[in-house]
Amino acid sequence: MPRLKLTDRFVAGVQSNGQIDYFDTIEPGLTLRVGATKKTFSLAYTRPGTRKRTRLRLGEYSDDFGLAAARRKAREIKALIEEHKDPQEEKAAAEAAATAEMTFGDLVEQYLFRHVATLRSAKEITRRLRRNILAGPHSIGQVPLARLHRRDINRALDAVR
Repeated sequence: MPRLKLTDRFVAGVQSNGQIDYFDTIEPGLTLRVGATKKTFSLAYTRPGTRKRTRLRLGEYSDDFGLAAARRKAREIKALIEEHKDPQEEKAAAEAAATAEMTFGDLVEQYLFRHVATLRSAKEITRRLRRNILAGPHSIGQVPLARLHRRDINRALDAVR
């Protein structure tokens, strides 16, 4: 676990066959984790309230997210910690709020984009889901995920049968 002044040149050129962490001396807590295939920045900090040490992943090193961006993001998170706010709890709350606003139709479209698009039968699966689940008299596409019940799904499936 070497401690050193991280530079853009070092971060761009460092390689490792295994996994090794480099701790930044300029921004305490900032860590560059170098693996065999990728480099990620994280921030080690003490969680407010529980006083336990934890690590928060900031992002993967790329042209868009370099050392300067990682240091900037680490400073922002440290400011939250100074206000006794836990960044991991806030991230979980934001994800929960986004999920609460998400509808079943949004979930289906996300599934089609992420998992079905590469299949040979993508057109048929997309057609069936959109026709039978998202359209028609028993459509459940507009139902928010937070209020989706088994009875809604049963009604939609019964209409298909």
